[in-house]
Amino acid sequence: MEIKKTGASRTERRAFTLIELLVVIAIIAVLLSVLLPALKKAKYQARMMVDRNNLKTLGTAMQVYLTHNKNRFFPYPDNTTSVLWLDAIGQNVGNVDEVRFCPETESQLKTVENEYNGSTSLWGTSLRPWLWNYSAQSHKRYETGSYGFNGWFYGDANRWVPASMQNYPYASLNDVKAAGEAPVFLDANWVDGWPQNTNTLPANAISGTTNFYDTGDQTGGTTERAIGRFVLNRHGRKTNVAFLDMHVDTLVHEQLWTLAWHKGSKPNYSPVLPKPLPKEK
Repeated sequence: MEIKKTGASRTERRAFTLIELLVVIAIIAVLLSVLLPALKKAKYQARMMVDRNNLKTLGTAMQVYLTHNKNRFFPYPDNTTSVLWLDAIGQNVGNVDEVRFCPETESQLKTVENEYNGSTSLWGTSLRPWLWNYSAQSHKRYETGSYGFNGWFYGDANRWVPASMQNYPYASLNDVKAAGEAPVFLDANWVDGWPQNTNTLPANAISGTTNFYDTGDQTGGTTERAIGRFVLNRHGRKTNVAFLDMHVDTLVHEQLWTLAWHKGSKPNYSPVLPKPLPKEK
């Protein structure tokens, strides 16, 4: 009997060869190398937008405060007769417990709180918030945040600044000639600061195991390094700034020396920053 040959009843299946698999893996690797930097940049830009929006909210709250207080700025917080600026303007911000933090520092909040011993305030850094061991609210032991206030806007600053600086503070809105050049809130490692355009920073960014841009300046008072509280590696070589006219800008560190910090400010267009400089993000 003759047996007839018939065609295959099913489609033949063939496995990938090793070469084909390697080609697919190589293509995926190339795609990832292209996409990951773009995704990282998009994530960074999103965090920057949140940071700028936070500062915008704080700037708006300041304007509301001024409207309700005859354009006069609040006094310096001495823990007895006055309160931290967060307490002063917080009632004008519905989500103040959110907008007080830069997204880059939120993950370190619990660490800072755990380090608090009940009596000592804690400096912030580029990646962690500061802690100030006093709050006007009876149910709170302290205040925390990521942004610093330009101390030259304290309405009673003349009572404690050095005699040579008595004419520098802004007592009221009427003292400010160019609101669009006067910084109020900035990314910072501390509650406030008293920068001057003549401030100088250490020559070297790295000293031993410490990087200046990671810690910022941590000396007290109206020192010659006060501007360093706002010069951080939080956004690479940039600092986000809320101005008195409520606009927010992202400035490279050198531009901080050109701002109208106080009534006697004169722009310095050639400041010397510690080397090596932070990398761009």
